[in-house]
Amino acid sequence: MNIKCSIVGKDLYTYKIPKVIRILCSCEEINNCSIVNKDITLSISSKLLLFIKVPVSRNIHIIKDILGLQCKIRNYEVIEYYVIDRIFISDIVSSDADHTTISKLPFSAFYINSGFEIDINKCYEFEGINVIEPYTQSISFIFTKATLIKSDVDSFILTKDVHSMLKCFNIEHNNNVQIIFDYLYNLYESYAYNITRIYGRFDIHLVTDLMFKSVISYKFDNDIVNEAWLDVLIVGDTRIGKGEVCENLLNYFGVGDIISGDMCTIVGLIGAVRKISDTLVITWGKIPQNDRGLLIIDEKFKLNEAIWSQLTRIRSKGIAEITKSVIQKAYARTRLLFICNPNNQSVSSYSYGIQAVPDIVKSSEDISRFDFVLIVSEHEVDVNEMNKSREPVKSIHTREEERALIMWTWSRDIDDIIFSDAAIQAVYNFSIKLANVYTAFIPLIQGSNIRVKLTKLAICFAARLYSNKNNGRKLFIDEIHVRCAYFFLILYTKRKLVGTMH
Repeated sequence: MNIKCSIVGKDLYTYKIPKVIRILCSCEEINNCSIVNKDITLSISSKLLLFIKVPVSRNIHIIKDILGLQCKIRNYEVIEYYVIDRIFISDIVSSDADHTTISKLPFSAFYINSGFEIDINKCYEFEGINVIEPYTQSISFIFTKATLIKSDVDSFILTKDVHSMLKCFNIEHNNNVQIIFDYLYNLYESYAYNITRIYGRFDIHLVTDLMFKSVISYKFDNDIVNEAWLDVLIVGDTRIGKGEVCENLLNYFGVGDIISGDMCTIVGLIGAVRKISDTLVITWGKIPQNDRGLLIIDEKFKLNEAIWSQLTRIRSKGIAEITKSVIQKAYARTRLLFICNPNNQSVSSYSYGIQAVPDIVKSSEDISRFDFVLIVSEHEVDVNEMNKSREPVKSIHTREEERALIMWTWSRDIDDIIFSDAAIQAVYNFSIKLANVYTAFIPLIQGSNIRVKLTKLAICFAARLYSNKNNGRKLFIDEIHVRCAYFFLILYTKRKLVGTMH
């Protein structure tokens, strides 16, 4: 049978069980024995699982059972082994049943590794057989072949038709920042009416949209930035629509994931080694599961200081680690958008909204990991604006166009992202200006790394406008996109973003 599924967990240990054996026999009919001193291959069946987690002394009895032998075996020799990984799979879809989903719950399965390594958090098409585990009588699978299923990003192909479609995002801006932000204002008005139903919150729509336009790595003036994905915090009063905007756009674009409530734990976010049916199993959390993707962390029950500290390495290096007997690692290059309320008070209770951040994230090191922080208050939108009838607003772009733009952005490799000479100089100039405007009291803007944060944002603006070279092969960042990033950080949102001004 063939099935498609994702791997959500893996046994800490790999098993070696007999595949080809040579029997040594002590029966009286040894000269006439049909199997003595001959290589015998044990066929793939549920009985192979009898070898797992049993003493080696039991192997002789299992071999007799598999071969149906009645005579006495004095000894045997293993010529070749099966190498078997026990895995746990979900989102199971059978190719023999019109691609109908069988189960989202984790199933135990066994993969006979013949040289093709499989990883957790990836999807595969497996070939194998359906079996009953002999010791538990539970349904399981033995897979003999695995084929990696490409993600949407990996399978994205920039054809001429796609390139032509994406040109709809090329607006005439005449190197004018205001024209670009006017376009974005109209775009997010259409989002509000047709997708999110949250009005008057341009800033939340903008921040969420930019998250989807960040990249994994890039080169800037001969320096390589390997951690280019955005890491952003939105702090706002309750019931202002911050969660609704983010979740509704995520669902509309059809990419990314969201985690909230009691799942906001180290196990839920990073992963753990758990015991399942007396087996130690590695299960990765939502951040590594969404490697190269996007995750919204709607933190309704507040991440405590211990959790923030354990997120430090995964946020800075894009590597998740679990230490249990041996260190297990997984890529976690995940765009992270944290959403939370102020601790025990409203935004307006602070002299400056940004002062809410140290109450939420205690460590300066963890605060500095954010590329920027957006503070939103319930008083920023007039109640009359929220409670009025609205005329229909036509969508500017289709869902297909929006999703293709994201796939194009996420599929750009490090050599596909280029800066003009004017953009490079603008980054240096604006970095000095920002460093002179903001203090490091709340360490979001620091002279040593502001150019990195500025270039990350410039890339996002360039991607949103489908700024490209070589018929879409290259994502092109020009001076205007750097100006947009600067405008975003200091001119448009200086009252509530980034840090404390001098």
